[in-house]
Order: sequence, then structure tokens, then C-alpha cells
Amino acid sequence: MKRWLAVCLIAATPLLAEAHAYLVSSDPPHKASLSAAPTRLKLRFSEPIEIAFMKLVLQRDGQIQKAPLKISPGSDKRMVIVESAFADAGSYQLGWSIVARDGHRTEGSVIFSVNAR
Repeated sequence: MKRWLAVCLIAATPLLAEAHAYLVSSDPPHKASLSAAPTRLKLRFSEPIEIAFMKLVLQRDGQIQKAPLKISPGSDKRMVIVESAFADAGSYQLGWSIVARDGHRTEGSVIFSVNAR
């Protein structure tokens, strides 16, 4: 019985490790230095997320921006498109908090800078 339980726990380990959605990629990429401000950000996660429960906070040069963020689904349930006014030069941080379909919440951020010429 103990051996069977150990086999079950070992077999379930990959499922437990994949229980949380995480950010796979962003456009612009994390820590990018851009010559022009983007019109939108694309976030791709490791698994489908519940967009209705997504929370975003945009900061420019350490100050929370009051401009509204428009969130829309991407080409699949793992992608989110964020639109806002990124017109000014500066350092941006988009903090995100998501809930995956399995109910687990994860959070992180994407940082990029816009260098006006």
C-alpha cells in the first residue's frame, strides 16, 4: 500500500507543478528598451486564464498611471492584449495578477522603457 501511494504521489508531481499559470512571453519583451511607445502590450500565459479576474496596475517612472487600461482577449485563452496611452518617454511597469482556469492566482510584472528622441 505504501509503495502504491508513493507511485501516485510521484506521478502527480508534474500536475501539481503545472497548477499555476505563468507569463510565457510579452510584446514588448520584459526589460525592452523601445525608441517609440507601443500602442498595446500582449501577454501570453502558460495556460488559459480567466480574463474577468485579471488585475493590472500600470506605473510610469514609479507613479501609478490613472489612464484606463483596455483589456481584451487575444487569439486564444492564454493571451491578453492591454491597450493604453504609452505615449510619454519613461520607464514603465505593468503589474499583473491573474486567475487560471484551475482557480490558482499568480502575479508578476513586465518592465520596459520608452526613450524619446
